Amino acid sequence: MSKMKLAKPENTLSESLPGERDFSSANASLLEHVHLVPLDQIDTQDRLRGVDESWARIVADSFTEVDQLQPIDLMKRPDGQLVLVDGNHRFAAAALLGWEHIRAHIRDLDESNVRLRQIDANLIRRELNPLDRAAFLAARKDHYEAIYPETKVGAQGGRGGKKEKIVKFTFSKDAAEKTGLSRSTIEKAVWLDEHLLPAVKILISGTEFAEKQSSLMALARLDPDTQEKVAGLLTRKDKPARTVKEAHDMVLGVRKGRSQREINCDRLIALYNKCDAKTRSDFLYHVRGSRLPKGWSVDYASS
Repeated sequence: MSKMKLAKPENTLSESLPGERDFSSANASLLEHVHLVPLDQIDTQDRLRGVDESWARIVADSFTEVDQLQPIDLMKRPDGQLVLVDGNHRFAAAALLGWEHIRAHIRDLDESNVRLRQIDANLIRRELNPLDRAAFLAARKDHYEAIYPETKVGAQGGRGGKKEKIVKFTFSKDAAEKTGLSRSTIEKAVWLDEHLLPAVKILISGTEFAEKQSSLMALARLDPDTQEKVAGLLTRKDKPARTVKEAHDMVLGVRKGRSQREINCDRLIALYNKCDAKTRSDFLYHVRGSRLPKGWSVDYASS
């Protein structure tokens, strides 16, 4: 695989470009590690996010006007295969223009570091909606823990207490430094991705609800069965629900004209039904000590 030269080489990418750039000796140190790589030798299959064709065409227009200023990043696997790390839209733009080669850096990275670089590039360079941002940050957490297994929750003593707080701080601090997002935003996004069902993510992807953090959080707080039903009502073609609350009320059988007391009662019952045995027991113990309507009582028998 040949390195890019200062003088125009024959049968290289430069001949495919309408504009010729003058690579002076001042740029020699930058060009020394840039390679001309055939597009058909680059593996682009295992990507975290697809190509936005409209954006790729904008990048292609830029290539036509000012050349490819920024090389893509590649990783060379042990079997010799070159894998795209960063530059999906630059690669797509080159393909649109019919280029046979593209300028690239070849990095010495392992698979987990490749994923971190791909994720960080997307988080930094492109505006992600809350659903996509949650997915990227959750993926980043997984790959971060693969590189630093000692930071994984449950390692060296298990989940909970001081250890869990240290782990959360370690990941969120690193992610904040790399992406520019706040630690609070990162932790909320990871929680969101962990609590949304995969089927629900598929249903709402590309809809207006994927753009609304408040709607996503409201969905994530629902129990799995209710969450999927609510998402179905939000995305159905025939008279979809307009909000998560409206869809949730439909699932609960709430009808217009019902009193607030009836609505609250339905919600309380639904919440009680999704609690585990210990939580139900704690709730009933609390009710037993509360002022109950005349003629009502809660008997408690310890086991």
